[in-house]
Amino acid sequence: ALPILKATFFILGNNAIIRPDLVKMEVKDGHSIGNHTYSHKYKYIYSNTDAFIKDVNKCDTLLKSIIGTGYNSKLLRFPGGSFGAKMSPFRVAIKTAGYHHVDWNDLTGDAEGQNIPVTKLLSNIKNYTKGKEHVVILMHDAPDKQTTVQALPQVIEYLKAEGYSFATLK
Repeated sequence: ALPILKATFFILGNNAIIRPDLVKMEVKDGHSIGNHTYSHKYKYIYSNTDAFIKDVNKCDTLLKSIIGTGYNSKLLRFPGGSFGAKMSPFRVAIKTAGYHHVDWNDLTGDAEGQNIPVTKLLSNIKNYTKGKEHVVILMHDAPDKQTTVQALPQVIEYLKAEGYSFATLK
């Protein structure tokens, strides 16, 4: 059996509206919830900072309606990450709007395709974790990411063996 560990789930509004039960279950189980925009549509959200903030706020409002008024997380993960100069105005806008964002510094590579082989996901973790004191690992829980779920026990086992501990992001 998997050890009881907590994760941070960055929620897409357009998924949460379809499956609010999953969001409620994640909260009930003690996981933290972050915002991953409502639409995840790059052309729209990154067309200008106003569109971006509007989409993030729409997701925030929806999450509050599902979780309750006690939900006040201002934690955000940019679709595609907030890396690089091109994203600078968006980083400034999100901070001004009262949010703080987090990017990953490690990944399984599950975003690169559908059902990437477990061996490749594990290889990526081992490769990208080397020499890092703290890691924030990008993983996805979408229907076409079944191998991510299959790899998770081995990912956890490897990270624990390397001396890492687990915590949610706040």
